Amino acid sequence: MDSLMQLVAVAVLAGSCAGWGTAFCRIARKQPVLPHDPRRCAPWGLIDLALAALLLAVFHALSVLVLRHGCGIDSTQGWERLASRELAVATFAEPLANLAAITLALTLIGLRTAARCRDFGISLRHVPQDLRLGLAAFMMLAPPVYGIQKLLVVWFPYRHPLISMLQQHTEAYVQAAVCFSAVVAAPIVEEFFYRVLWQGWLQDVLSRQASFPQLVFGRPAAPACPPSDSPAPANGGDVEAALQPSPAAEALAILGCAALFAAMHISHGPAPIPLFVLALGLGYVYARTGRVLPCIVVHLLLNGCSLAALLMELRSCAG
Repeated sequence: MDSLMQLVAVAVLAGSCAGWGTAFCRIARKQPVLPHDPRRCAPWGLIDLALAALLLAVFHALSVLVLRHGCGIDSTQGWERLASRELAVATFAEPLANLAAITLALTLIGLRTAARCRDFGISLRHVPQDLRLGLAAFMMLAPPVYGIQKLLVVWFPYRHPLISMLQQHTEAYVQAAVCFSAVVAAPIVEEFFYRVLWQGWLQDVLSRQASFPQLVFGRPAAPACPPSDSPAPANGGDVEAALQPSPAAEALAILGCAALFAAMHISHGPAPIPLFVLALGLGYVYARTGRVLPCIVVHLLLNGCSLAALLMELRSCAG
């Protein structure tokens, strides 16, 4: 198993070198690393962002109540006081509630603003391309993110509660619940909340002057833009100007969303710093493509590799 992880690490490093080499070559030719895929401006406003945050908080509270009164599990007392089966149920319930909350939030925002799947970064016809892009972006981002994290942990020792939890509870169902939470639910929920909703809104707000009502309630959904590989309409210049943000607006939206994403992990020791770097890369991918699947793939692979390495380390220590 160690040899497998070493092989994966070598493959990721080779892919990272190739990816960054290609990126620097494109920059040297004054070309964008990723081409911009035109899309409609985000039609939602601050009220919709508040709705999404509120639903996440409400569903979390509901999951705590259901666990306490329906299953007899008090998840607020800390994982140290829970039996393994109770811990697995509690660990599975929270991400399930988050998935339900973000799904309901996107549905309600879509109904209120007439936003379509493409406005939420979903494009089925780009799935194969997005899977490849996500894998390439993971190979480019993983080495710097892991490297920064490794250095910071040396200077600022921090032990994630997940490590202690998995050390004490080695059952397969606990590991499966943790895997569902970290590798499946977290990438989906966080990418839709931060990249799609927050960064999409910030990019729209920073690209044009918005009145206070537009800032709060959003704008009516614009007509659907043509696919990037189709001929532009006769007045395509106006459409393109409306859909392509300025470089400054794009950069500020990426920075703002990355700072918010990192700040939400402030209790995890030095983790906000490498997570900020990760969020910059994810933000750039989303800003250029307008599609969320590549970001989910990167997030999923990063969390999956971290969890796999942790489980292997725990097994080797136990052996």
